Amino acid sequence: MDDVLLSEGPTADSKLGMGVLSPAPPIQLPSLDEVRKCATRIEGMVKRTRVVRLGTHLIGVGDGPICSTGDTSSASCRTTGSTSSSEDAAAPPPAKRPASVSDSPTSSNAPTTGDIDVYLKLENEQHSSSFKARAAASYLSALVESGNEEAIKNGVVVASTGSFGQCLARQAKERNIKCAVIVPDFTDPFRLSLLSPALGVDCLVQLSFFDWWDAVETMSVPEHVLVEHPELVGMHFVAQTSKECVAGDATVVDEILDELGDIDTIVVPYGFGSFSCGSGIVVKARSPKTRIVAVEVSTSTPYRNALTAGKPHKCTHTPSFVSQIGGLQALPTLWDQVKESNGLIADSAIVDLDQVAEAIRLLKTNHGVIAEGAGAAPLAAALSGQAGTGKVVCVVTGGNMDTSMMADIMLGATPEAGMPIPLFDDLLNTDLPTATEEERACSGLMAGNGIAQQEATNGEN
Repeated sequence: MDDVLLSEGPTADSKLGMGVLSPAPPIQLPSLDEVRKCATRIEGMVKRTRVVRLGTHLIGVGDGPICSTGDTSSASCRTTGSTSSSEDAAAPPPAKRPASVSDSPTSSNAPTTGDIDVYLKLENEQHSSSFKARAAASYLSALVESGNEEAIKNGVVVASTGSFGQCLARQAKERNIKCAVIVPDFTDPFRLSLLSPALGVDCLVQLSFFDWWDAVETMSVPEHVLVEHPELVGMHFVAQTSKECVAGDATVVDEILDELGDIDTIVVPYGFGSFSCGSGIVVKARSPKTRIVAVEVSTSTPYRNALTAGKPHKCTHTPSFVSQIGGLQALPTLWDQVKESNGLIADSAIVDLDQVAEAIRLLKTNHGVIAEGAGAAPLAAALSGQAGTGKVVCVVTGGNMDTSMMADIMLGATPEAGMPIPLFDDLLNTDLPTATEEERACSGLMAGNGIAQQEATNGEN
């Protein structure tokens, strides 16, 4: 077992006494062989999720039946325990991009010409309705197998928008490990409800967006937060960008290539960058001609900003119903791996909230698939023409969507974004002094106002 895992997971009190937080060291990425070993290690802990051809039929899958969409009778379906190729069934020819989406006035990007054959990798059907179940299982199983019980005797803690925290808590509960989850203060009530003691979360801490981002970027709990929350002291910090988490994420794309083989483009949402990196590692080793397109939402575009500036660059972050991606900037710890010259990610795409809402409606209407905002963003990018033509796979990364918000979207509405969170250079440049408590309080109020505004809007509907 690689000892890099434990070196990337310091205890939450390891930075006490330093006064300021130091940038985390660059991330070490797994090889394809390590991704394959991870897949073997987490087998049985996670599902091999279905692959669906948009608007037509199901193709090779691991845990479910293979049948034509709309016909689920036992006579027409067969169960599989192994993968199969797209030639297993008489598939119809690639269809033109649906006019109802590409011609929508809400689509700001003109579609490309030509045929696009869209497939969906349904990670919303994963345990806890998120692909992050793979990363959580990978990290904790590796940690337990390492035999270092001392590292987790006080439990584990993670900074998350909700999905990874939920998945980690589930895995920790099964192993009788205490779990704490740190979320930003604008996390919506539905996601908070999934982070309960009954679901394995022993301690839930809400921080201002900047304190939360400190934890994400430095892979540790800020010192003043430890003072305010002593229950976190001594807990093992789980970084979503750790080698084992990236390996877990990457198993998604390894399964896609097993199923479909020849693929032109795979579209993934860009959050912290770990999934994009893991995806790139697999395609670079197995299918070099396949492009990875990383998608962001227009309310928060740290990756595109970094590409434009040539380095991680601050951007305005506006809370929205697409809460699982975006941030203050592309993480410096992953920048060397995700920048264009490295070749892991071929292109960047940006979609707006209307396009994401339209993709959510399409997924629910055509396949009965419930996708959260980040999970629908790849399809939104593909349908807007930003993934090009040919065989395109969109990863539906999760399905944790508030039911009332889902109802509004299905009725044609797009949930409003909150108020932009003001930027503080101290979080982006370690040479500058840290933000004052007054400034941090202001950032929390601004974020809170955004949620209050959204709740008021939902109430009016």
